[in-house]
Amino acid sequence: MTKIFDPHINNDQLNSCKITLIKKSLLFFCLSIFLTAPHLFSQPEISQPDELNPLAKMLFENRPDSVKFQINGRVEDLIHAHLAHTNSVAGLFDTLSFLKSLISENGKFRIVTWAFPVSNGSFHYSGVVQVFGNRGSKDTLIRLHHKMGEDDLFKTFVPSEWPGAVYYDLIERKYRQSTTYTLLGWMGAETGKAKRVVEILDLDNEDQVRFGAPKFMMGPGETQSRVVFEYTDQVPFHLKYENHSKPGKKRKKEDMIVFNRLVGNNPQMGRMYKAKIPDYSTFDGLIFEKGKWLLYRDLDLRMGTD
Repeated sequence: MTKIFDPHINNDQLNSCKITLIKKSLLFFCLSIFLTAPHLFSQPEISQPDELNPLAKMLFENRPDSVKFQINGRVEDLIHAHLAHTNSVAGLFDTLSFLKSLISENGKFRIVTWAFPVSNGSFHYSGVVQVFGNRGSKDTLIRLHHKMGEDDLFKTFVPSEWPGAVYYDLIERKYRQSTTYTLLGWMGAETGKAKRVVEILDLDNEDQVRFGAPKFMMGPGETQSRVVFEYTDQVPFHLKYENHSKPGKKRKKEDMIVFNRLVGNNPQMGRMYKAKIPDYSTFDGLIFEKGKWLLYRDLDLRMGTD
């Protein structure tokens, strides 16, 4: 039978046993904290760029669409994890070649977009808008859900029915107390064609996002919520925000959205294209006036840009 008390053990031996037991208990406690701390105190997973880039590369490989969408879901989750921890994103998006990240000049929001090809020859778009919190409040993350085939020129879209684009420029203009955010973007198209888009991102006081607004005056009685250009992918298309002379006022230069005029096929060129052709002898533009974008034709670009 095991003894629970031995009268022959003196006090010194008893104290020594107690100290040894305490040391072992303390060591076990510290080891337990060390092993469990990562699970108790860790933040949500924050991946490194060397994980995101290889994943994104897989989106452009010859894989079934179902596999690509699974991979893209993982990419979306990792990007959301980064954005949820503002301190971790400094310089991150500069290292991710598959996406575009734009931040408004006034620091109100960031928009991140990317795309990948699918089996029917079109593209699937993904994106997220990060509305930065004020005075210590948390940022708001709004995931953009691509709705195939939606690029209506007269409609306003919510994030759940986003028409999709990879935005490469964000223009910020003010009129009175209102700020207009205008996006320039690339849109894929069927083989032999390409698309570009100019559209408004509307951010209200409750951090609700909308895409498209009736601010494009394309002619008398012609107001659009976005401008879409479809052209042959065999000829580059110029769509940029630049500084040029305003038509009729050669000495006055203004910032404007400049683009090629698109023309039809000309048999004399010796080649027929699937879509309209960017004309590099004729440029039109959109100039911001009183809160609207007005179309100006036949810009004179001979003086170059500033």
